[in-house]
Amino acid sequence: MELENFTAALSDCLGGGEMVLSTETRAALQSSIVLLKARERFASVKLWGRIKGVHRDYYIAQGFGKDELKEKKGFYSVDNCVSFLELPKLHPVTAASAQRITTRFTGTATHEYTVKEPGPSESDPPLDLPPDVEASRITDDNDGSPTVTSTIKEDQRLAAVVAAIDYECASVPRGAFMRDGANNVKPVSTFRGLSLADSGKMQCYVHFREPTKERSLSDRAQQDKILDFLDPIADDVPEGSWYLQYTRGGAIALVKNTIWPGYTGYHVPGTNTFGYVYNGLGQRNQDLAFMLPNPTDQE
Repeated sequence: MELENFTAALSDCLGGGEMVLSTETRAALQSSIVLLKARERFASVKLWGRIKGVHRDYYIAQGFGKDELKEKKGFYSVDNCVSFLELPKLHPVTAASAQRITTRFTGTATHEYTVKEPGPSESDPPLDLPPDVEASRITDDNDGSPTVTSTIKEDQRLAAVVAAIDYECASVPRGAFMRDGANNVKPVSTFRGLSLADSGKMQCYVHFREPTKERSLSDRAQQDKILDFLDPIADDVPEGSWYLQYTRGGAIALVKNTIWPGYTGYHVPGTNTFGYVYNGLGQRNQDLAFMLPNPTDQE
């Protein structure tokens, strides 16, 4: 959520129930994010959320350039938002290994995890990995079935989880962003919010990421190419991974994700107030398949 809106959004839009900050943490956050924005020369800085650790929590902030999809950098704090450190940049192989960890975060960024996973087969082409990634991996094929043991630091795991939640969950109301002639994604200055009726429709919310869905020619003909370039969350699989609810007597629409419990998108219909926040353990819901209704039971 935007720096200038985060206090109002936490208390008014989310009712203080989705993410509660102490007075000291709020004061530190308002100060440290202003400094972060000035130091890194960001166009905007947003509070992404909090991942709860056993000993300490991680507060996550994101800074954006002119293009909010392409120019994005993440930061974390373990001292209740007094200061922020940049999240490490990860090689895709390291990120994939980090997402295999299922235990809780400890709250210590230097904590190391040992991850074992199946290694490449003889028919697989060799991986061309950077030296630092190669050094963190040990391959053992003594028993005929190769395995790879990787050492992952907790700040690397944190970066991988934040990126995964961003990719799968970050969502905004349809029409809030546009792609201009220079192919930059920027907020629509004339956006005045969804209507009350549309705010209750899942297809009126889109993923805030580079689009991945292939659109047919008929779909393209019916859509506005400037506004309809993002993927609707209604198309996500499995069906039932998203749900909508209203709070404050229908004044605020909340969009929640069941794959990553703790994610909440919010929007005040008829206004340009919207955003999202994550407040959870940073653990994927591995039991979702058992929680969703069986389609054959509904026939």
